[in-house]
Amino acid sequence: MPPTVVRTLKPPPPGWGGDHLTQYLDTYRHNQFATFHNHPTVKKIVRLDDMFFRILDRSINPRPMLPMTFMLRAHSAWRAAAGAAMAGQVYETNATLRASIEISAYGVYIGDNVPLYELWMGRHDTATGKEKVRNEFRPRKIVRHLETMSKPIAADYEALYEETIDQGAHPNERGFSFSMKMKEGEDRKEIEQVYLHEGGLQLDLGLENVVRVGMWTLHLFRLVYPAKFELLGISAELSELRANPI
Repeated sequence: MPPTVVRTLKPPPPGWGGDHLTQYLDTYRHNQFATFHNHPTVKKIVRLDDMFFRILDRSINPRPMLPMTFMLRAHSAWRAAAGAAMAGQVYETNATLRASIEISAYGVYIGDNVPLYELWMGRHDTATGKEKVRNEFRPRKIVRHLETMSKPIAADYEALYEETIDQGAHPNERGFSFSMKMKEGEDRKEIEQVYLHEGGLQLDLGLENVVRVGMWTLHLFRLVYPAKFELLGISAELSELRANPI
């Protein structure tokens, strides 16, 4: 299950803030505070995280069992993306969102198929293991499986997967240029890569992508655990959140 919140903030250890890395991490945290306070999209992210937590917390003997283990890992990756986006580290957010998307899709694809799970877990056990896993978990096969469950979910999977790649999950020109600044003077040209966006279109898009992936993931796992989603009222909340964006 996901960890509970630790509310005690301890003072930093001696030497913290005396180097470039820890100074950067302080800025990272301060940006998260500012985004939390100023950006309305964070309300959606917090609300989605609460839905994840309620599904995953103290989930005893879920049926099927295996997809729930993947949902835990997908949630962890999604939280990492949320933290990076709130700090303004938009470019790198996409790699973690892509991981969350893929983990979710793999978990639902495996379902309660224990031999398939054992194949995936045994990837490194034999000389042919990697090739067998690559053949079994081809993206097209996963998409076809998702289409049997929900064509809109499958279409959104492909769209989100490709968008995260375009925006930074793979090195390419769109994601690279999105966080780039160019300054030209009379005798020189400077190119900068922004590590932490403090506002603007880039931050807006990063936060919105966290919301989109979070909602997609919950809708996907609702297909696997419909009774639990209904019992906890999360199905209704997802519909309300989609109909009444903040």
